[in-house]
Formats: sequence, C-alpha cells, structure tokens
Amino acid sequence: MRVPRDIEACVPMRLYGMTRGQLAAFFCSLAIIFTITLLVGLQGPDVLRGVAVLASQLPEKPVDMRKGPFVLRAPPLSVFSQELWLSAFIKRAKPEAGLLFNVNVTVEIKVHSETFNAKKFENTNELVFLTSPIHRSVELNCIKAVCDELFLVHLIPIDYTRYVFTVQFDGLANSGSQWGDGQQLLHVIDVEFHFQYYNTQFTYLELISRFVCFAFSEVSAVLFLSSLRSFALRDWTLEQKYTALLLPLLMLFNNPFFPLRYFTSSWIVQWLDNVFQATFAVALLLFWICLFHGMRTVRRTVCGFYLPKMAIVVAPWLTFVGFAAWSTQNQYKDVEFHLSLDVPTMMYTGAMLICFGLIYVVVLLVLIFRAFTELGWLAYNSLRLKILTSLSSLLVLVVCLAIGLRFIFWNVIKIGNSTLDQQQKTMRLDSPAVFNYRYRSTAEFSLVYGIVNAYVVVLAIIYSPSRRAVHEHNFKDCPSLSMVNGSDEDIIYESDIETLRLRPAR
Repeated sequence: MRVPRDIEACVPMRLYGMTRGQLAAFFCSLAIIFTITLLVGLQGPDVLRGVAVLASQLPEKPVDMRKGPFVLRAPPLSVFSQELWLSAFIKRAKPEAGLLFNVNVTVEIKVHSETFNAKKFENTNELVFLTSPIHRSVELNCIKAVCDELFLVHLIPIDYTRYVFTVQFDGLANSGSQWGDGQQLLHVIDVEFHFQYYNTQFTYLELISRFVCFAFSEVSAVLFLSSLRSFALRDWTLEQKYTALLLPLLMLFNNPFFPLRYFTSSWIVQWLDNVFQATFAVALLLFWICLFHGMRTVRRTVCGFYLPKMAIVVAPWLTFVGFAAWSTQNQYKDVEFHLSLDVPTMMYTGAMLICFGLIYVVVLLVLIFRAFTELGWLAYNSLRLKILTSLSSLLVLVVCLAIGLRFIFWNVIKIGNSTLDQQQKTMRLDSPAVFNYRYRSTAEFSLVYGIVNAYVVVLAIIYSPSRRAVHEHNFKDCPSLSMVNGSDEDIIYESDIETLRLRPAR
C-alpha cells in the first residue's frame, strides 16, 4: 500500500544546497549580531534617570517632618520622558535594638502643573490642578535607619514640562510613641523624595532601532514572498508557510505605530504594542511545535493537528493580553496605580503563565525527541531538524540572558543627589520598578530586538527557494533526476506522476 506523499516538499529550499561553510557563516553572523547588540547595550544610555530631593533642603521647608506639607518641583521633562514616578524614603533615628515595626500612614497628594507665559518666555508660577487630591492609606515597614520605599505617584503620559507635587503625611506623628529610655520608635529626621523618568536619549535610541528593524523586516518580507511567487501555495514547504507568516508579524513586533504614543494620551497605543509583541511570541511558539510535529506527519487536519496546538499557545496569549489591557488602562487612568500594589492579580497571572509554559515545554521536548528518533536517519530531514533546533536554542538562550539582565545586573538606578547607600537603592523583586519599567537597561532592549529580528531574517534566507528551484520544481519527477533533485519525502512517499504511470489500466 502506497503512503501518500507530502506535496509540501515540492519547492526545494536554499537550505538543501548550502555547504557547511555557508551554514557556519550564518551562525557566525548571528554571533556577530549578538556581540554588536550587547556592546551597544553596554555602552548605550541609561534607560532611566533619577533625581533625589531632601525635604530638609526644600526652598519651602515643612513645619513638621512628620506631616509636611512638602512642595516638590519635578525636573524639566519632555514628551520623550514618557513616564514619571515619585516615591519617598522616610529616614528615622535608628534605635539601638533596630526594632522592626509597621506604621500606618495616610498620604495626601496634589498634582499641579506650572503654566508658561509665551510672551515673556518664563514660568508664571501659576499652578493648575491636574487631578483632585489623592488620599491613600499604606502600611510602611521600618527597619534600620530608612523605611521601605513609599510609592506616591505615577504619571503617564507626560503632558507638561513642569510638575509640582504637594505631599502630606498623616499618621507618622502618632507613631512617635516612647520606647525604652524615652527614645521614640519613629523619630523622623528627614524625607528623601525620588523622581524617576525615562532618559530621552534612550527614547531616541528606541525609536531609531525600531525603525531600522522594521525597515529590514519589511525588505526581508518582500524579498522572501517575491521568491515564492512562482510557486503555488500548496507546493510551499511547512517552513516556508510559517516563515511567510512570521515576517509580517515581525513587522508588527517592531511596531511602526509606536511613535503615536508620544502624540496621543490614549492607552490603546501602548496596549497594542504589548499585543503585537505577544502575538509574535505566540506565533513563534506555534511555529516550533507545528514544524517539529509536521515533519513526521502528512495529514494535517484542523481538528487533529492544528487545534490542540492552538489551544496550548492561545490560552497564555489571552491571559497576557487581558492582563496588559487591565494594567495599561489603570496606569493611564489612575496616577496612584502600580502593579506591586495588586499582588494577588500578579500572582494569579504569573501562575497561569507558568503553568501554560510548562505544558508547552513538555510538549515541545516530546515532539523534538520523536522527530529526531524517527527522522534523524534521513539526510534532508536531519538537516532541517538540526538547523531549526540550533537556531531556536540560540534565540532562547539570548532571550533568557536579556531576562537575567533585568533581575541581576542592572538592579540599581542611578539617582542623582541621593544620600541612600547602595543596598538601600537596590530594587527588590517586590519593588514597583521591577514590574513597571518596560526595560531596565539598554542591553536588555538591544539584545531582544537584535536577536529576534536576526533569527527571522536568517529563517527567511535559508528557507527561501534555491536558485534552481523553478527548474527542479518543473522537472522533479523525471526518472533520471528524481533521485538527484528529490528530497526525503520524494524518496519515501514516491512521486505522484510516477505512481499514476505504474497504475494498471482498468
């Protein structure tokens, strides 16, 4: 009984005719791109800038350090500063025993903007209320000489050059009860406020990098699809079909609409950027499991082949997209919102994503093992498996390195004029900065965008039709050429035309 032939192998790929030297050149190119992006990231500008302001050095000194009011003027900003964070560190006289205790504090914050006189080219010092007064009760942990970071305000987007904040505390004065030999538990000696915002130099670098990557991905998509225009869609290989899908999604990953976030106050633009990145990641995960499984099977029905795999990758996509919509909208609408305040939501979302990720990893490893076991002895399929596995492993390693940079190396933001020591400025995993900042270093950004774009472009090159593809496609069933130009599928599953010729007439 004849086994049906996989007709998707009709278009010979450039990969089949590449020598070891050419394959080594591609891997060397990826290594060079990785090195360049890493060097650019290490030498690039800081993602964030920060300025520290001491309450004792304010022009309008507060009457009581435990209450305020503290009138704070933010540094000059522009629309390319993207976002502004304001937080506070309460310094106290350290008791000898270093007693740890909690303090319930009610914070009142007023946000103003300074108006500008265009005729005199100077600030008028007239304050305009941007929001109604904000009241929030928080529980503060105090140990040693500095209490935990107290998050106050997060502004996005930046619509004004100058912002003025009026901060008042209620509850610190009531926490100064006597302890021991008359020493107060919470004797506030000063309050240090931190302004943090995106570096405009990094914003320019991000805009230029996204534009360059988008241009390269667009050119790659046009060239790849043009090379396949001479072949019917049914004759494309599985790799060629998915690469044709990944290239447009890569263009969305680079997001040509990203600059719109600097010209609009809507949260939709930022949310779409998250959706585009999540969609590309899901398509890439789907590409891997479909390809490793598709090499072993000919019949790829929607219900039996694609639907189970779609369920594995679509579920985390829906989870992330819903979470991104909720968090992005709250960040734009609520100036006192930050992710670390809503720990249960983050825990549930993270647990769901981890569960889906573990399921995907198990399925992928099983498919890879079975693919190498069943097809590893075939020359063409063995080459396809080894190249895809090597390139994908390199991509995963670099992305993991970028994630490691977020939590390991760049754990300290440079705050100008800060009096806190290095350990106190180090951000913990529960700090708002860990989850609120899109990037914490230029290296993290450059590594991800560099390796992802290089990976898909390399796939487009090696999976594009070979130079003799048209000739081999038209004459591949000639008996004198079928064994030379045919792939593993031709040899295993036979040729359609040859089978018809050998079929007896009735």
